[in-house]
Amino acid sequence: MKTLLVYFYGTTGGKTQEVVDIIAAQLGDAQVFDVADGIDAMEMFDNIILASPTYGAGELQDDWASVIDELADMDFSDKSCCICWCRRCCNISEQLC
Repeated sequence: MKTLLVYFYGTTGGKTQEVVDIIAAQLGDAQVFDVADGIDAMEMFDNIILASPTYGAGELQDDWASVIDELADMDFSDKSCCICWCRRCCNISEQLC
């Protein structure tokens, strides 16, 4: 397994990709994958950040919705994972819980 930090993102308007690319560039050795291309590579890495925009009342972005069943079947027991939502509004914590 690779131990570098890896971002898997979904984006509709491009802002989540922009945020992920900026952070990955600052980290230097991070890799970035678009979930629209699939999530098979996710199993190769130890440190994963899942990034997605949210819409409406916290609805899942379309690219993530298309791979959610695959994601649910993955074994994350030996991985460090973080979920990052990108949203323009700050007061939505009650919608994401």
